[in-house]
Amino acid sequence: MGKIVTSGSPAHQCPYCQRTIGEEHAFTCVATTRKVILKVSFIIEVEAPISWNKEKIEFYYNESSHCADNFLDKLQEIADIEGCLCNVTTTEYMGDAPIVP
Repeated sequence: MGKIVTSGSPAHQCPYCQRTIGEEHAFTCVATTRKVILKVSFIIEVEAPISWNKEKIEFYYNESSHCADNFLDKLQEIADIEGCLCNVTTTEYMGDAPIVP
């Protein structure tokens, strides 16, 4: 864990764990972080040819030349209408990221 080196609080403490400058942050302090892997999924409605079955639709989006970046405009459209993406998003913790020296 890192030591507290600066603080904006009058008491020269971490605003989250209240430890004093020069001390280690508390283990539960949100100011100390680690890298984790998240799986973020969106459930959205899109147009597909009426004749395509599940396999053709999944092939098109996963294995053809379709670029996932094309979803960014659709996600922005939803965010503009809904105000955010919370209603179409789920997030799953997959594990800690590998530590790279």
